[in-house]
Amino acid sequence: MFRCPFCGSSARIRTSLALTKENTVRRKYYQCNNLECGLCFSTLEAFEKLTSKHTPKEKLLPGFFSRLPVNSKLL
Repeated sequence: MFRCPFCGSSARIRTSLALTKENTVRRKYYQCNNLECGLCFSTLEAFEKLTSKHTPKEKLLPGFFSRLPVNSKLL
């Protein structure tokens, strides 16, 4: 959640736009949730670094999780 820079109320993301083809930088457009303020503003969000080691046991193909039964548990 991002706060309104004018009144400090919470703000919601209205839309966002990828600025790089790798989708590591995005511009997000917000609107303040305070009806008396209603300020619209944008922020930039960027991938900075990995904070943990990630070594997948096996490569998951696109759509893997959508093919799982609803009640299945991953081990």
